[in-house]
Amino acid sequence: MFIPVGDNVERRTFPVLSALLVSLNLLVFSYQVRLFVHNPKNIRPTVDFITQWGLVPADLVQHRYVGVVTHMFLHGGVSHILGNMICLWAFACSLEVGFGAMYLLGFYVFWGVAGGLAHAYMHWGASTPLIGASGAIAGLMGAYTALYGTNTKIRCVFFLGFKPIFFNVPAMIFCLGWFALQLLNARLEAHLGDSAAGVAWYAHIGGFALGFVTALIVKNEMKCELVTHRDGTLTFRERGFDPMAGKLVVEGIALEYAENNLDGRGSPLPEACPHCGHAIDEQRRITPVVARCGNEACARLIYAGMQYA
Repeated sequence: MFIPVGDNVERRTFPVLSALLVSLNLLVFSYQVRLFVHNPKNIRPTVDFITQWGLVPADLVQHRYVGVVTHMFLHGGVSHILGNMICLWAFACSLEVGFGAMYLLGFYVFWGVAGGLAHAYMHWGASTPLIGASGAIAGLMGAYTALYGTNTKIRCVFFLGFKPIFFNVPAMIFCLGWFALQLLNARLEAHLGDSAAGVAWYAHIGGFALGFVTALIVKNEMKCELVTHRDGTLTFRERGFDPMAGKLVVEGIALEYAENNLDGRGSPLPEACPHCGHAIDEQRRITPVVARCGNEACARLIYAGMQYA
């Protein structure tokens, strides 16, 4: 099985929200483990906890809705939570930069609720609780596909025995392939009934679809956008940032400076940006003494005669 562990985007800040979501899920799971360890011969406390806080479709018929939100923080075993948390981290980190932490938190819960409701609708009246963050994580994958799928690659790991093999897969292929697999398995479940049950395929489908649509709706309102450097690396910059913005104002200031600086002849511009090291070409020169860095991720003004630490 291919396990996604990240992407090929360079990020300059630590994804605090992503880390908090992983920590919260692990904290709840540790409580579940504690219930089981303290009652090794009686699983009733663990079952009662899952039934109380999981999403039981039959509860919705009785107008009990708490599990619609809380189910996404419960998990059924070590492999279940590890798989979900690795996927969460792989897709949430870049989305946290793009959306901003608070918006992503709201969307994460929204997608998780939508995935849970999609599952409940397709299993209406069932008494088996749904647990797991996979509906919300599917929303992350859907949003990631809509926003970055055409540009990024997903870093995956495959275990050949005990040997990990890492490789990159284009994000669009990985995510749409995963979504197609969920549709196929949901169709098989519909034909085979309970024999194919055990995985909430419709929670995955509902979360992914809503995440994809949500991202398309808010795409132009996001905090940051993904840009490609000349060397092919990917990074984020603030949306709407125009590297040549304010050019006329800068020219006015620079011309006044030039008059007092022998038109820049006494203090030539540096050959490379002192901030990022990107070469300064003539096309980026605004005046004899002012240029704009051609690196889109930097795009700072460089002045002749200035000392840069």
